[in-house]
Amino acid sequence: MLRKRWLPIFAAVILLLSVTVWEKAKTPLASESTELMPAANDAVSESNSSETAASEPEAAESTQIKLTLLGDIMCHPTQYEAAKISGGYDFRPSFEEIGEDTRLADLTLANLETTLAGKEMTYSGYPSFNTPEQVADAVRKTLGVDVVSTANNHSLDRNFSGLSRMIDFLDQSGLKHTGTYQTAEDSQKILIQEISGLRIAFLSYTYGTNGVTLPEDKAFAVNYLDREKILRDAEKARALGADLVIASLHWGTEYAVKPSAEQINLATWIFENTEVDIIAGNHVHAVQPITFLQVKSKSTGKEKEGLVIYAQGNFISDQKTDTANMGIMVDIFLDIRSAEKPVITHVAYYPTWIDETPRAGPKTYRVLNVTKALANYQSGQDPLLDSADYAEMLAYVSQIKQTIPSENKIRFANK
Repeated sequence: MLRKRWLPIFAAVILLLSVTVWEKAKTPLASESTELMPAANDAVSESNSSETAASEPEAAESTQIKLTLLGDIMCHPTQYEAAKISGGYDFRPSFEEIGEDTRLADLTLANLETTLAGKEMTYSGYPSFNTPEQVADAVRKTLGVDVVSTANNHSLDRNFSGLSRMIDFLDQSGLKHTGTYQTAEDSQKILIQEISGLRIAFLSYTYGTNGVTLPEDKAFAVNYLDREKILRDAEKARALGADLVIASLHWGTEYAVKPSAEQINLATWIFENTEVDIIAGNHVHAVQPITFLQVKSKSTGKEKEGLVIYAQGNFISDQKTDTANMGIMVDIFLDIRSAEKPVITHVAYYPTWIDETPRAGPKTYRVLNVTKALANYQSGQDPLLDSADYAEMLAYVSQIKQTIPSENKIRFANK
């Protein structure tokens, strides 16, 4: 009976996802370009504009866009050994199921917390990471990630040379990146992506690099958390025409489920003093709250609202801590009709879970949408899940709803 009850629902979901993915693939996104060019200024008379609006009533649907944010993408030796194939590594099976959700976004941002320095520098895990570079292709193509933040405490795990090689691999895969740089000139640039006419700037900073320092002539290579630098970068982003500024911050106390006083103070300062609109936090390997902070801008004296996602936990890893296999995927919905700046209408978060199934071959490590995984277990559609997995995911759902309670504009995504 349970299987029959769920089948129509899954059929509808699969059909919807198939159509949406086909539509996205059919029309390339503007996010594939980072050129800082002004929007086209086609001359259209008022009468022509009115006729177009009258003949296309469905155009109103295009006034909302969706950004998806992912947590820490890490890779331990057990993961890349599971992904090993003849002649290289294939990380696609880890992301195929969750990719059905992440590829639906207009733009997806993730925190890439490892180094991709190539096999010549020896692949390794904690405490000094070097992951097979093939993971970049899976992140870009299977997950549909557009931008990765690369400023984190593992940025210098293979020193500057490894950082530089990583940027080459990211460029080859088509992943845009921010936070680490090969040249001083590059470090002065602001990454801006355009989606449906909305120009989004991406900034990235880390609290440190595990004690590894850069030579004086390479000090530009990593963005460290510095208030004045965040202020200058955000001002530059706005001057370049950014409608929205997102800052990825590598901060906080590892494994803490509540933000520290330092995190709260820094987030408040950023919204009060800079042009940053959204803070995407990471690093602590646990999920922390999502909050809209109400502040008064120091420059204008006006009330201002900033969205801070303190930490999303691990998107994928093989850490051995209580919270290591749990994370959240966050969807931010923006209304772009305003002439002044886009408005965040609401935020939806999805609990994610890393399924580790020994002896399952290439599916040993899978990122799952928890709500879908629970339904698949109940209907018997996922033989790799067992009763212990089901119980752990149920407990996680209960826990995450307490960590991030639903309120006016923050919602648990029950689908």
